Amino acid sequence: MSFSGTFKPSKIDKEGMKKFYELLEAPPAVLEGLEKFGPDKIHFTTVDNGDSITTTIHGLPDGDKVKTMKLGEEVDDHGRLGKLKLKMVRDGNKMRSTETYANGKTSSIVRELNGDEMTVTMTTGDFTVSHVYKRE
Repeated sequence: MSFSGTFKPSKIDKEGMKKFYELLEAPPAVLEGLEKFGPDKIHFTTVDNGDSITTTIHGLPDGDKVKTMKLGEEVDDHGRLGKLKLKMVRDGNKMRSTETYANGKTSSIVRELNGDEMTVTMTTGDFTVSHVYKRE
């Protein structure tokens, strides 16, 4: 199953997203930025190359961000919370990633593709928030 395509927000839990970042001890600027640049304001384009994924995130304050990840390898990355370790693996119609942040906090993200709908489920500790995106 290919994850290639442009995905736009369909159903976003803004309050849940804020709580997710609060639990990760995000700085106030990140929490404030969620209102302007949260998941309901951005969309992304993915190119599935089989053993790697290239994602372009559109609508960010500093312009588009392009990331290429080789599946199964842990890499150093940079996100909303600063430096982090990231590993992504494919599991059928799911992409699973784990993130470990510089402050020691961790999260997991599951991107599940069903047809042209992608459900993104983000977990930290015992808290989970989900969003739905539609492929154009």
